Amino acid sequence: MCPQHDILFDWLSVEDHLRLFAVLKGVSPLDLEGAVADTLKAVGLAAKSKDFVNNLSGGMRRRTSIALACLGDPRVILLDEPSAGVDIVNRQIVWKQLMELKKGRTIIMSTHFMEEAEILGDRVGVLKKGKLQVYGTCVELHTMFGAGYTLVIQRPINPDLMTVDQAVIAQTRMKNVFVKKASDVMNHEDALKICDAATAAWESNTNEEEKPRLIVKVANAAKEVAEARNRDVLQSKCLPDKVSERSERALMKTRILAMNPAKWLQT
Repeated sequence: MCPQHDILFDWLSVEDHLRLFAVLKGVSPLDLEGAVADTLKAVGLAAKSKDFVNNLSGGMRRRTSIALACLGDPRVILLDEPSAGVDIVNRQIVWKQLMELKKGRTIIMSTHFMEEAEILGDRVGVLKKGKLQVYGTCVELHTMFGAGYTLVIQRPINPDLMTVDQAVIAQTRMKNVFVKKASDVMNHEDALKICDAATAAWESNTNEEEKPRLIVKVANAAKEVAEARNRDVLQSKCLPDKVSERSERALMKTRILAMNPAKWLQT
């Protein structure tokens, strides 16, 4: 069973938690190490097995709780809002892992996310004030109560037309995506340092053949900010008042040179 709130011990590592719960569940000592290793691999936490849970992100802590529920290869698993309090990136990871874990098992899960119920649920029941209102497959429920689907298409902004503010927002969004994904395999602080380094040295980090894909995206976002600032400077120089001012200055210099040939020769 995986409760809604994580019941974990901060002074124990992920692997220690699995060993403890394996003993409580009656897993044979001969099968214990194999069961722990298989469960860690199933939830994508093999690289974090030695880390204390108080150093993990919210998504990893949630996946640790799911691992405890799946330990010992139970035929029935109860999950109470498995993706509660998890960001969108880690939620997608949890969903993919649950899709694999439900093979050959029965998973009874509660959730407030209709998208989660539709993706993970073979059969869905809707409760209201503790009473079952409707039950069936997603297709059956859509046929009975659905009003179709809403398709949202977001047209990307042409980088050559981006303002500085738009480029900065795009860069911040890309940096956040990188840090969230990279934090699954390294410390949060190290991910931030790599991201800042790629942003500062974007000219040397835009080679797609030699650099990881996310690093290239971070570098390209920083490049768009730099180019937007350059466009902003050029546009400011092309304002009518600026052009008129520079034209008058150039005309004045021309008149001075025409009136003073000696100065023209010196120039």
